[in-house]
Amino acid sequence: MQCLLRVNRLFSKPLLTALIPLRHGSYRNPKLVSEDLNKYTDYEVSKNPEEWKFVEQLIPSVLIPEPKYEPNLPSGYKPATVEPGTYPYHIKRSRNHMLPVYLKANKRPGQRTTQISRISGDIWKLHDSLQKHLAKIYPNEPMFPSRVNEVYCQIIFRGDYYNAISKFFYDRGF
Repeated sequence: MQCLLRVNRLFSKPLLTALIPLRHGSYRNPKLVSEDLNKYTDYEVSKNPEEWKFVEQLIPSVLIPEPKYEPNLPSGYKPATVEPGTYPYHIKRSRNHMLPVYLKANKRPGQRTTQISRISGDIWKLHDSLQKHLAKIYPNEPMFPSRVNEVYCQIIFRGDYYNAISKFFYDRGF
C-alpha cells in the first residue's frame, strides 16, 4: 500500500494511466441489444398443454411432496402420527420427512456419535427417556455418555445408537 502511495506521488495522473494497461471488457461497454429480438433468434411461444407437460417435468418443485404411505416399506419409513403436546417434548421431521437422527463418524477411526436434532419442548425429559430406553436394549453397558445442547436443541450420544434411537421415535409416533 505504501509503495502505491509513493508511486502515486512520483508520477502524475496522466502518466500513471499511460503506464497501466487498460482492459475494456464487456462489463464496461456492453454492446447494445436491439429491441427487435427476431434479429437474434427465431422462436415461437407455445400454449399447447401437451408440449408444456415435458417442460414442467424439468422445473424443480418448490415443495417436497407428501410421501405415499404403504404399511410395510423396505426402508422402514413410517409417517409421523403423534400430535405436538402428547409428550413433553417433540421431534420435528426434516423437510424430507425423515427423522433428525444422524450417525456421524469422527476423524479417529472407530469413534462414532449419534446426534438427535430439531428437538422442542423439555429436552432433559427426552434425554432421560432415551437413557432408559438404551439401558433396556443394551443391559451390559454401564453408561451411555451423552451431551445435551440446549441452545442448538440437540442431544449427542457417544457411540452408534442410530437404530435404537430411531426405533424409539418410530414406536412413539414421531
